[in-house]
Amino acid sequence: MGKMPDNLWNILHLIGLRKGLTKVGEKIDLHDHDTTIYTAGSLHPEIDTGALDGILKKAFGILRDRMVVAVDAVIEDEHRGGDINGDDEVVDGHSQRLRDALAWSPPSEPLLWLVLSKVIGVGVWKTTFKRYRKYHKELLERRPADNGPPPAKKLRRS
Repeated sequence: MGKMPDNLWNILHLIGLRKGLTKVGEKIDLHDHDTTIYTAGSLHPEIDTGALDGILKKAFGILRDRMVVAVDAVIEDEHRGGDINGDDEVVDGHSQRLRDALAWSPPSEPLLWLVLSKVIGVGVWKTTFKRYRKYHKELLERRPADNGPPPAKKLRRS
């Protein structure tokens, strides 16, 4: 019978992302692959996020449209309630806010994917390195009674 392995090694194979849009109160269907409301991409081993940017821009557009509706409702309430008493400056301010909200467009790069990928890579490396150091330290601290190999040399700080 062969020797039983002592170590478990993990390799980060894929970091994938899925994004989808649904209406408020609508159930999320993870099996729906309609590209107008659902998309996927990856951050590792390759950065492939073009479709993710598109769906995020759609989401930002929906958010903008809802903000416009909300601002419009507040303005309408103030006009109807007589809170502004015909104050032209307030009316102009409201109109400008509404124009600003309508003119806003999503950023061309909704997320900085390269930065996100690098940060994930640093996190993975640090986790892996810490686990290796722990394993190596335990290996060197084994006592002969453990029937393990004798310590080769002390750990060197890096």
